[in-house]
Amino acid sequence: METYIVVGAVAIYFAWLIFKLLRVGRRDPALPPGPPTVPVIGNVHLFPTEFVPVHFHELAHQWGGIYSVRYIVLSTCAFTDFLY
Repeated sequence: METYIVVGAVAIYFAWLIFKLLRVGRRDPALPPGPPTVPVIGNVHLFPTEFVPVHFHELAHQWGGIYSVRYIVLSTCAFTDFLY
């Protein structure tokens, strides 16, 4: 009987751990819209190594004057339009 309790507790823990790992990198619903994120890394794969201002300008055209990006555990809001 005790074995079933231990196995159940371990199964619940691993299910919770997988759920948490898959949620890392997701954008908070209260933040402005932005490019889709990938689990764990967020938007790191979109970050350029050259011409960074040009890339952010392209994101502003696609997502609007205020958008958010997620880099692993850091959420960042970009304000590129002064009309807001």
